[in-house]
Amino acid sequence: MYAGAAHADTNEYGACIALWNHALKLKMAKETLLSCDTAFTARAIVQLYVNIVVRQNNGANDNEQPQIKFEDVLATAKYLKSGVAVALDLLTIKPKFKVITKESRNP
Repeated sequence: MYAGAAHADTNEYGACIALWNHALKLKMAKETLLSCDTAFTARAIVQLYVNIVVRQNNGANDNEQPQIKFEDVLATAKYLKSGVAVALDLLTIKPKFKVITKESRNP
């Protein structure tokens, strides 16, 4: 995440997006979107997309090349879609708790 942020700070958004998409892919393979770290990565890359679009619309130079590639957004969307599906499945699980009474502790 740090290397991607360094690229974003120097307006090298392509490199940042590539690194963060790779990080998201690796985290999604090990964890779910319900994990704080994975959710942070997903939020960061989506926020980066929003910031780039807002920056382009506010001070748009018509000769400037778009800094977001469709393929990158599609890759992010695919990771998030698969992550949401898994997270929704996990959220439907209803754990059953055993009630512990004083009598059940001392048989």
